[in-house]
Amino acid sequence: MPRENSAGRISFRPLDDLFEPTVEQPMYRETLPTNLSPDRLKPFPNHPFKVVQDGAMRELVESVRENGVIEPILCRPDGEGGYQIISGHRRQKAAMLAGLSEVPVSVREMDDHTATIVMVDSNLHRPTILPSEKAFAFKMKLAALEEKRSMGLIVSNGRRSTEMVGEETGDNYRNVMRYLRLTELTPKLLQLVDSGRLKFHPAVELSYLKPAEQETLHTVIAETQKYPTLTQAKALKQFSKASALNKEKILLLLRGEKALSTKITFSIGELRDFFPSNYSAGDIREAIFDILEARQRCRAGKER
Repeated sequence: MPRENSAGRISFRPLDDLFEPTVEQPMYRETLPTNLSPDRLKPFPNHPFKVVQDGAMRELVESVRENGVIEPILCRPDGEGGYQIISGHRRQKAAMLAGLSEVPVSVREMDDHTATIVMVDSNLHRPTILPSEKAFAFKMKLAALEEKRSMGLIVSNGRRSTEMVGEETGDNYRNVMRYLRLTELTPKLLQLVDSGRLKFHPAVELSYLKPAEQETLHTVIAETQKYPTLTQAKALKQFSKASALNKEKILLLLRGEKALSTKITFSIGELRDFFPSNYSAGDIREAIFDILEARQRCRAGKER
């Protein structure tokens, strides 16, 4: 389990401890660190953590050029004569950019599900993680843990799978569920979340919109440069749930206009002149629906 310091923040465990936490592990065959050409190391399939050539990468390249790769890159055999990176994608990229012919590698045999769990947990230690990276990493780890659970290999002690997913970062299961919702966003909206322009909690609510509605929302955001607040995002979610969301409503809401409601109300006084004086409120309501149904039937007959 992760240890907590006096400030209540999570203190991460050493990498070797990642092979012990929530899964009953078989014995692994591990080679002593060996030197391999970095081009023999292949990225983990669907690796959710981006390797970008930013300022931090340029610094890492310079460090690797001067000092080499200090910490061995953790890999497993890929079955085709190469090796699949579990932890160390940035170090491998830096070594390639620095022109190194060899890098130290530690090789461990592990099944797909265990490899996914270890890959996610080791990369969650990065100092900077984008919301989208964390979201898809959590999704991958959850799938792997649930597969392990179905095989009877999980020691859960009554914990939810989502609780186990968040252990390395100290996220409770509710926050894990919020991150998982982000994977339902369209790429354009998710990019806004990563940039910080669309805030996390509104984005979670917007993830319940249909893909086409999300595309329309992105168009409106691009046109107005207005981003939904949490209250507005919840309203958009309700309109979507009622199948009543369109571009006009999105525009009105993001502009702050109060012309949106899922209810239309009238007072008895406003309607009294249109109905007999002895009609109760219930009678008026039924009469209105009768009128609307008759109008709908008439329209349907004309369309035929």
